[in-house]
Amino acid sequence: MTDEELEQLIGRYRPADPAPDLRARVIAGAAPPRRVRLGAVDWTCAATAAALILAAVATRSPELPTASAADAVRQRVIRDTAEVLGGGAEAVRVAEFIVPPVPSPSAEKIVEGQW
Repeated sequence: MTDEELEQLIGRYRPADPAPDLRARVIAGAAPPRRVRLGAVDWTCAATAAALILAAVATRSPELPTASAADAVRQRVIRDTAEVLGGGAEAVRVAEFIVPPVPSPSAEKIVEGQW
C-alpha cells in the first residue's frame, strides 16, 4: 500500500459535525458568576489568620540577619578581585566564588546553642 492509497482511504472518513443547537446550549450554560456572601465561618477564618500574622510579627526575634559591615567588606573585596581578574561579568562570578561568604551571626548562635 502506498502513501497515496493510504491518504485516499483515510480521506473517506470524516468526523461528524457538531449538533446544530450545540452553540446555543453552551452559551446558555455559561451564566454570569453569582456573587456569594461570606458567612460566619469565613469571617472567623479570616480573623484567625490575621491574629496569627500579628502574633508572628509581635513575637519575632529582634536579631534578624541584616546586611552588616562584613557584607559590605565582602562586596568591596569581590569588586576589587573582579577588577584584578580583568573586570566584566565573568570576573565578578569568579570573584564571588573565590571570596568566602560572611557567616550569619544568628546561624552561629543556633549552632552554639544546640551543642
